[in-house]
Amino acid sequence: MFKNKWIKTIVLIGLVIALIYGVFYLIFQNINKRKKALEMQLDILNKEMAYLEADNQNLKKGIFDSAKEEELEKEARMNYGYKKAGETAVILSSTTTEPKSEQVTKSSNLLEKIKIWWQNL
Repeated sequence: MFKNKWIKTIVLIGLVIALIYGVFYLIFQNINKRKKALEMQLDILNKEMAYLEADNQNLKKGIFDSAKEEELEKEARMNYGYKKAGETAVILSSTTTEPKSEQVTKSSNLLEKIKIWWQNL
């Protein structure tokens, strides 16, 4: 009887310890999963921050370069037709270079040919 009581107590203590260990294991496992997810998120954010810092440096360099007089002059020449005194600015366009009188003559010749063709039908 005395032996039986000790065995039951030891088994009960063992079960309680196993139950406590199981609960702590599950809690630790959830904490570990959350920690890994946060570490991955932190890694992604660190990479994004490094990319944005590099992009920011490039933009700062571009602003610094564009503030130089040569860059401003180049921009004015390319986009706004700026020219220095004594220079001749040439603006090229995609339109035809024929005088309007020649264009009118060609279009009127074409109309005459269409009229003749229509009359022959």
